Amino acid sequence: MSVESLREANKSFSQRINGDPREQTEGQLGRRGAFRQKNVHVIRGHKFIARFFKQPTFCSHCKDFIWGFGKQGFQCQVCSFVVHKRCHEFVTFVCPGADKGPDSDVSSQTYDYSAV
Repeated sequence: MSVESLREANKSFSQRINGDPREQTEGQLGRRGAFRQKNVHVIRGHKFIARFFKQPTFCSHCKDFIWGFGKQGFQCQVCSFVVHKRCHEFVTFVCPGADKGPDSDVSSQTYDYSAV
């Protein structure tokens, strides 16, 4: 094998490893980095991720204490709704979305309160 062919093979290999976008074909995923993607369970608009609770926490669905080792339950990333792993499939209402603060409840419509 010649030196030139070794250089070409090394260049090709480094482009595949480093995720050079010019070398990617359809269906291939580039290097995703060191972060592991969290499993998100979407149920009725809630985006549940597994959580480890450091403080005593109660399930918002069945009202029982959430206990155990490791990740004991799920919490919605949007509205912070907390449930057991066994209860997340039985949530009956649609996620209301994130609370945007006290000013979000004020309507943009103005009222005229003048006495007639």
